[in-house]
Amino acid sequence: MATAAAAPYLPCVSAITPRVVDDADLPGANAARSVVASTGIILGPAIGGVLLLLGSPAFAFAVNALTFGLSALAVLAIRPGSDRNPFRCARSADRPAGLLRDVVRGAAALRARPEALRLVGADIMCSVMYGTQTVLLLVVSRQIGLGTHGYGYLFAGIGAGGLVGTALAGRASRSRYPRHVLALALAAAGLPMPLLAVVHWPAVAIFLTGLTGAGALLVEILTETVLQRALDEDTFGSAYGLALPASVAGIVAGSLIAPALAGALGGSGALVAVGGAVLAYALVVLRGTVRVPGAIRPSQPAVADAAPAR
Repeated sequence: MATAAAAPYLPCVSAITPRVVDDADLPGANAARSVVASTGIILGPAIGGVLLLLGSPAFAFAVNALTFGLSALAVLAIRPGSDRNPFRCARSADRPAGLLRDVVRGAAALRARPEALRLVGADIMCSVMYGTQTVLLLVVSRQIGLGTHGYGYLFAGIGAGGLVGTALAGRASRSRYPRHVLALALAAAGLPMPLLAVVHWPAVAIFLTGLTGAGALLVEILTETVLQRALDEDTFGSAYGLALPASVAGIVAGSLIAPALAGALGGSGALVAVGGAVLAYALVVLRGTVRVPGAIRPSQPAVADAAPAR
């Protein structure tokens, strides 16, 4: 129930980010949000452990609930009358579309832009890979002699690599060759997977998982930034509301197919197969067309009557 209630939050944040920052700052803003998310994933378990040392599990859950309340207050603190009020309606006279109509509109917006679909596909491929890692990295951990304890170290490598990917996102989003940058990010995510099948040194294995994290986070930020620039405000929320669940579904699918792959091909064969699939999609990106549109949103709100009189 908590996950279902939180589901609209990320699409909404992504949809309003272009309303509160200039287009040139959009990659950096998306990267900063990813840093916050990655840091939370890394520090969250550690903070939870400290809370359990200080009190009961009920105390830890209560403190966690309090953080959501503070977040709600932060959102309420945004002044509705500000020049860049993210909660303004682009078309105040229109009634909100029904759920089915909204989904259809988002699907049509993505289908109308093949480059957007390729980017969403790249993000889904990285999600599938991450889902398989939740299973296959257990095999790698035993292979490098760390047993089940090494599983956490490998995922810490993914988190650290994600932070590196966010640091590179701003420069990557401004590249004149976005198709090559995206293919390179996919290669960084996929190429280490077959290498993990043969490595026997813990430090090297952690470094390789870090590369997968850096490549996957870079793909995620590139996808989000391009969709924000390519789609207008009326359709972006609907389109991203489809792209994000598809990415999450990729994680679920990856975690489900990983045992079947390991059973059919062995752990090493499964790692090679997953990495090969990501690399194959990188070739699809190179053969296709991925354009990063220029600035399409003005610095000031597009709706004149939404801004306060000066």
